[in-house]
Amino acid sequence: MKYPKLSFVSRMRLWCCVTLAVLSLPTQAAAGEMALGVKAAFLYNFTKFIEWPPSAAPGSGDTFQLCIAGSLLDTDAISQVLEGKTTQGRTLKVRFVSQRSELPGCHMLYSTGEKPYWSDEWLAHSVRLPVVTVGEGEDFVEKGGVIGLVIVDGKVRFAINEAKASDQDIVISSKLLSLARRVVR
Repeated sequence: MKYPKLSFVSRMRLWCCVTLAVLSLPTQAAAGEMALGVKAAFLYNFTKFIEWPPSAAPGSGDTFQLCIAGSLLDTDAISQVLEGKTTQGRTLKVRFVSQRSELPGCHMLYSTGEKPYWSDEWLAHSVRLPVVTVGEGEDFVEKGGVIGLVIVDGKVRFAINEAKASDQDIVISSKLLSLARRVVR
């Protein structure tokens, strides 16, 4: 079957509709876990509304480093969705991190919080770095994380610790802050 050619505007509308559909997908609330595609979409969209200081991710050059402290399955799944996309004029690179010493090379660090890939010591270590930490759970931002993903009424929502981001010279757009379920100032 041959599909009709779409104009640029039509392709953009279609892309926006698909993105919104993915972001509004109900998650597997019964299992208490978010679909990896939904997580990837949130992570990617967060990168568009955050400004990092020049000292972030030294040596990263023209790449945006999204680090995953989680299982290799999570890393691979998120990588398949995001690897090679561009954000803020940089090519997005997804990589697995297994040690806190790897954090200085990251712009953003995502973890589901599962052990042995993560502990609260990672957050304590990230305080000195301009790294946006993204995790799961209502209490993630209280523990010192920057963005916490939560499920509310079967949909993914997020909280932002703006004070923590500001302490790390990270600026979060007012547009993203307005979409947050809760902002810690």
